[in-house]
Amino acid sequence: MSKLALAAAALTAAGFAGQANAQAIDVSIAGTQVLQNVNNGTAKLTAGKSTFVRVGLATTGTPGPNDLIDGILRVFVNGVETADSPIYSINGPLLPPASPSPANLNDSLNFQFIPPGGLVELRVEVNPAGPNQVAETNFANNNVTIPAVTYFCKGTPEMVYVPIDYRPSGGTTPNLPDPLLIEPGVGDNFFQGIYGAADTEYRIYDQGFKVWTQSLSGSGSALNTVLTNELQMMNPKPDFMYGWVPGGLPYNGQTNFTTAMGNTQNFKHQRTMAHEHGHILGKSHNSANITTIGIDVERQLNLPLALPQVMGLDKKDIMAAGLNTNQAWVWPVNANFFYEHPAFNCDQPAMFGGSTVYLSGIYNRATGQFDLGTVMTLENMRAMPSVPAAEGDLVFQILGTDGVTELDRTGFSWEFHCFGDVENATDPLVSVAMTLPQTIAPSQIGAVRIIDRQGNAVNNLVRSANAPVATFTSPRPSQLIPDKLTLEWTASDVDGDALNQHLRYSPDGWRYVALGTLVEGNSFDVDMRRLPRMVVGKGFFELIVSDGLNTTVTRSTKLRPTIQFASFAGGLPDTHIVTPDSGLTYPKGAPVILHSSGWDLEDRALTGSSVVWTSDVDGFLTTGRITSVDNLSVGTHTITVTVTDSANQTDSDSAVITILDRNLPGNQTICQTDIGFGGPGSSTLSVCGGDLSTGTTVDVQLTGAAPSAPMWLVVGPTNAPLALLGGLIVPSAPSLIQPAATDASGSFLYSGFQGGGGPNTLYVQALYLDLSQPFGAGISNAVQVQILP
Repeated sequence: MSKLALAAAALTAAGFAGQANAQAIDVSIAGTQVLQNVNNGTAKLTAGKSTFVRVGLATTGTPGPNDLIDGILRVFVNGVETADSPIYSINGPLLPPASPSPANLNDSLNFQFIPPGGLVELRVEVNPAGPNQVAETNFANNNVTIPAVTYFCKGTPEMVYVPIDYRPSGGTTPNLPDPLLIEPGVGDNFFQGIYGAADTEYRIYDQGFKVWTQSLSGSGSALNTVLTNELQMMNPKPDFMYGWVPGGLPYNGQTNFTTAMGNTQNFKHQRTMAHEHGHILGKSHNSANITTIGIDVERQLNLPLALPQVMGLDKKDIMAAGLNTNQAWVWPVNANFFYEHPAFNCDQPAMFGGSTVYLSGIYNRATGQFDLGTVMTLENMRAMPSVPAAEGDLVFQILGTDGVTELDRTGFSWEFHCFGDVENATDPLVSVAMTLPQTIAPSQIGAVRIIDRQGNAVNNLVRSANAPVATFTSPRPSQLIPDKLTLEWTASDVDGDALNQHLRYSPDGWRYVALGTLVEGNSFDVDMRRLPRMVVGKGFFELIVSDGLNTTVTRSTKLRPTIQFASFAGGLPDTHIVTPDSGLTYPKGAPVILHSSGWDLEDRALTGSSVVWTSDVDGFLTTGRITSVDNLSVGTHTITVTVTDSANQTDSDSAVITILDRNLPGNQTICQTDIGFGGPGSSTLSVCGGDLSTGTTVDVQLTGAAPSAPMWLVVGPTNAPLALLGGLIVPSAPSLIQPAATDASGSFLYSGFQGGGGPNTLYVQALYLDLSQPFGAGISNAVQVQILP
């Protein structure tokens, strides 16, 4: 086959050589940056998290208006190139900027991809061979390898969001936040953009919403306390729980280190939510600027504020107080802190154990009063973080049953802060939530003494002689459970202690859903349609009644639903597109990140093959919760994600995007033009591979010919069909007639024919011995081959 190459070279020398460079320019790579939110100065990145690669361009000479530069990114994992490599840019081709600035998104050639786990090496080539390659004086400086780093597994934290039906003036009129502001793909977007996990299981509260009738104008402490109580009664326990209050507040939000709440003003609510979770993770306020350019990789903040992807040096850290969404991003120091936080560990150690005493209430820093609202003993309570006793606002001294012996001599303390973005000095109330050490059995505890920083007693718990007595009176053992029912019970205490009551529901004996905390009276209305469907014979309600250090837990009879309810397939699944947003455009070949949420009351997180992506133009695309597609057709697409639960119920969400046409660089598969003239026989000749520019190759393949037969490739510069052997031979005055042979299947393949040296046009056709034909020979179709510079 070397003679074919020699023939092409000879033709090039005879007058088909390419034109000289019109402009003496040289494009090189000025630098690269790999970001998942901000350049945090470490090599630690998250597997499965959308990743942005910026490639700076340097140019000598003066580019002309048509000298548009594109590039490709190759991805290697543990030394093996990935199936989706090479990756095409998301903003090329572009004119190299004269004075590039990282603050301008399109002053760099940008790529986006979803990295797998493992040791990932990135190789970048700018201005590669292809239909839009620009002439340069030096192509040797167009490649760079970004050293391999490990992309680590990070867990998917579960965050329950609670729409607050806020009625401080009472009444029956609902006052809920706008669902479009707090739904997945909007409410969680700032959090998704800056924290270390690849994804977040941001899902709605099981009961849909919570009614709240106390004023939140001065403090959210009481609401946070109730949310924490409910989190402790759940199993499995979410990592985070957040209450959305409709409209604005005198402060942006507030947390108690465990749960948080905040406003739904559209110009600040996304940042407030992310900020309050920074407090939950242990960070205090600061005044730091982000110090380096950041990128909103998935355009998370496109909705609702249409904020740009580049986060400039004017942005403050997420933990700066009192900001709007457009004023903040994340400081590299805190990006590292969040990345390393155990909340985002891929393999989290068990955090729960046996029975533990939990208490919560409201502490008034001004008066020193500590009102205990909840004290109960349950299994699998989450441990709360604490500080050394000398640093805490309150110290919990645990005494034995004699009321004197101190069971934990170090004390157990908590440092309280009223975290609000507008600190409210007139309201010193703070939420308290404490789990006593799991190393101490609840039965060993006789008293808990709570003292303040000055040593003053602010509350005291003493175990009474008798535990409360509680019994469900409805539902009755034989009662069938309808869609809606009223729970009823009796509860008493012979010691005359004040009781606090809490309700939860288990559909299967393992999972628990909190129904209500600090329930008053002896009845509670339940809408079963808002709860996970019960497993017949395993579901029950549970009443938790406590007089302080004595807790009684009583269960209803095992539940049996009505026939109508039994045929009900459970709650519908819920899905939202996180990325892409409607209205966005992408160039042809660029990866489009497909990121969705998916939740079902019964099945919980919906992932893998239960999540299907389709296009109204291209049909089925792919499956998975976070994935990408790079082969969408040019034009406008309605992209739809559909989730299916185990009961075969579905939910969908859609976004409309547009793919713009462009020539793709690099080694995409191109087949040279088949111009016909085949026969006799039924063979097919193809020339496919690169575009036959310098550095590319093609495969010359013949199929459908006579098996194990002599053959000849005929190559010539002119299309002038000549009658021969019962057919037409196209290449007149052939420059080369190359002998070869077909294999036992009647095929022939030559791989690796080198491009370059053009522009030039050749015509190729195959002849082969075929005794079944009238003239003893077969002739393939002819192929027009365009050789590029």
